[in-house]
Amino acid sequence: MRRTSGWRAWAWPARCVVVAFIVILVAYLATSPLGLGGLMERLLAAFGAATIGTFAWRISTRRRVGLASESSGDSEAVPES
Repeated sequence: MRRTSGWRAWAWPARCVVVAFIVILVAYLATSPLGLGGLMERLLAAFGAATIGTFAWRISTRRRVGLASESSGDSEAVPES
């Protein structure tokens, strides 16, 4: 985890997404007998697509921090396993 210094900023949003996904999944299971299964499936799919898109956008717009030190040769050599 030392090489990915920004991982802590991603922990809470990822946890929130997991909790929301589980809540929608439980709602889907609870409403299936009522005939609302199709609606909940669509909500689950839309939420998943929006989440993936949001994380992809955030990753693509993230500022690259370590590129300057890597290009100057100051970075630590990590042995390959």
